Amino acid sequence: ATLLHQFVPQVLHGLLIGKLGPELEMGWAQWVNVNGVALAVRVLLRDRWAVVPHIRVSTIAAVDWTALQRSGISAVVFDKDNTLTAPYANLLHPDLESAVRQCVSVFGSSAIIFSNHAGSGDDKGHAAALALEREIQLPVLRHTSRKPNGLDSVTAHLKADPREIAVVGDRLLTDVAFANLHGMLSIYTTPLAASKDNAAVKIARWFEERILTRYFCGGVAPPLHPSESLYNASINDSKSSSNSSDSD
Repeated sequence: ATLLHQFVPQVLHGLLIGKLGPELEMGWAQWVNVNGVALAVRVLLRDRWAVVPHIRVSTIAAVDWTALQRSGISAVVFDKDNTLTAPYANLLHPDLESAVRQCVSVFGSSAIIFSNHAGSGDDKGHAAALALEREIQLPVLRHTSRKPNGLDSVTAHLKADPREIAVVGDRLLTDVAFANLHGMLSIYTTPLAASKDNAAVKIARWFEERILTRYFCGGVAPPLHPSESLYNASINDSKSSSNSSDSD
């Protein structure tokens, strides 16, 4: 309720004067995501599985990239904000530098970033995408559709079948839904700095985590994906081998 009281007056005032202000200008593209709103209704009414991730991790540092490749994945699509960086920052989170390098060592140029802003039609001259590429050293997808749409741009760039692609992100209605609706593997990561989200994103995240997850998706399984069981089996085998070595 507090977030709504903060956000709605700002939007109404911004619409009256024709300017949203810096915080809302940065978050507006994520707030006014018609596809995301339509998907939320669809999930509530029918397709609850769309926002249930195949794999959950604390951060991308917890992903075993070699095991992921062995499970049949040939490409990785990262979200940016709160997955690789703090919101609206271009610097890779220092705790994730090793994880990104390990991912690149396994997947090479088939590890990319798909941001709803950087690389989009709203990114004038793709300035944000170019700045992000310089900082993180990962290709940023050029696209015209916001998640949960945009599959054609992804497959055209990666030249990979959707079932061979893993999508990694911190949002259920964009990243996870994008993967699940199109037959990709979804990996949900805890947001790096949710407290730094703007009011619009905080409201969306509250809806995802408190309403969808708690009241609508409890006990719902994600769509079947062969790499999920293969990845989990590989992780369990590695743990068993490690435990055996320790006991010896």
